[in-house]
Amino acid sequence: MAVPALSFAALDGLRLTRYHRHAAKWSRAMAIRGDTTGAERDFLLDMLADHAAILEIGCGDGRLTRHIARSARHVTGIDPGADGLRNARQATRGLHASLACASGAGLPFRAASFDQALFALSL
Repeated sequence: MAVPALSFAALDGLRLTRYHRHAAKWSRAMAIRGDTTGAERDFLLDMLADHAAILEIGCGDGRLTRHIARSARHVTGIDPGADGLRNARQATRGLHASLACASGAGLPFRAASFDQALFALSL
């Protein structure tokens, strides 16, 4: 049985034009600044929709989570490491964020619980 070709147009929520625009911006920023931490953060935040429900897989210590929470309707961060999550709870205190000890391999959420998911800067 032949497997049908993957059509990017068929992937729900994927906006290739937006991706290419941001990828080009990212490449220019890296060539000029060489600042991976701030530039990476800004690049990733630009890819997320404002006022959306975001799932961050591999949130670690909340370094990116706290920035996402400032523009998202809500961010849920998951990470298998309890130590990182303790720091993430402090980093996101008072923000629209929740955290859970979980792995990206077995997400403990109902389908369509989030508008977007992010898995970046993670091992």
